[in-house]
Amino acid sequence: MSPAAFALAMVLAISQPESRYEAGVQARLNGRFAEAVELLGAESRAAPGNADVWVQYGLSLTPLGRYDEAEAAFERALSLAPDYDDAKVGVARIAWLRGDEAEARRLLDGVGTDDARSLRARLDAPPAYTSLPWRVDLTVGRSELTAGLPAWTEAGIALGRRLDERTSFGVLAEYARRFESDDIYLQARIDRNFAGGTTAYVALGGAPDASFRPERAVLAGGSMTFASGFQASLDAGYSAYRAGDVVTLAPGLGWRFGDQSGVNARLISLRDENGQTRTGYSAGVEAALNPRTILLAGYANAPETSEGVTVNVSGATVGLRRQLTDTRGVSVYLVHEARGAYDRTALTITTSWRF
Repeated sequence: MSPAAFALAMVLAISQPESRYEAGVQARLNGRFAEAVELLGAESRAAPGNADVWVQYGLSLTPLGRYDEAEAAFERALSLAPDYDDAKVGVARIAWLRGDEAEARRLLDGVGTDDARSLRARLDAPPAYTSLPWRVDLTVGRSELTAGLPAWTEAGIALGRRLDERTSFGVLAEYARRFESDDIYLQARIDRNFAGGTTAYVALGGAPDASFRPERAVLAGGSMTFASGFQASLDAGYSAYRAGDVVTLAPGLGWRFGDQSGVNARLISLRDENGQTRTGYSAGVEAALNPRTILLAGYANAPETSEGVTVNVSGATVGLRRQLTDTRGVSVYLVHEARGAYDRTALTITTSWRF
């Protein structure tokens, strides 16, 4: 290698870490968190004694839900620079996101930066349930069927109230008309959030004088969030139809990246009205187009009970959720299903209000 080429290579080698660091910071500031993690992760390995790198790395990991890794990055920065306020705020923010407000306040003690004041303001703000505890959802839908069959129509109203910071209760009433028969399904449900990202719910419902909906139904389930945004869920249900009882068990796995984006998949196992076991699956994705708009898509191939008979149904769903204001939103879903004897194409619109 010529002296000139050697000198150029040395300059590039020396300048590359700084360029990589700056590119990682810029990617984070522009919201490209996965790219920032790749760049700053490489930089942390190349310059493990640079506290700034570890702070930026932690700040990039946090929006992706990778809290354990982010906390470790901030702690590494504090081991190098014990008075690094941005690292202290980073650790406090992780505690807050995990629901440990007392620990977050302790970690912020004595930190006077703008970020620290902003986080304290969030901690001091009254819980959302005290200002907007109620939510109401109105749903209308119509399904067109092939094979010359009459259309289905449906409408529903759901009313929910947050009882405290972790508990909410809701009721719903759904009207549906299928094949010239009408059913009204009623349900009550309670949800509970626990520390550590664990949730659980129980619901009781039924349709008096049911034609095609269950006469009685008991539903229960929950989810648990692990490190790096991974989630595990389990839903179970018992439904009593005129033709017999149906039991469903659906374990699932998911991964959240950011507050409003993620992927999920579920295995669906059903014991039908004849005592036979059927299985299927579903998968879906949510992608935030911007802070107020979420695109959804999913596919399922699984057994479903309707009109008291269980059939195998395959179908695709696309939807869009849009938060119009801080208190009002709208969702639109388009579904196409193959149900054996006929196909179904449905459009459903839901409007939501908080008050």
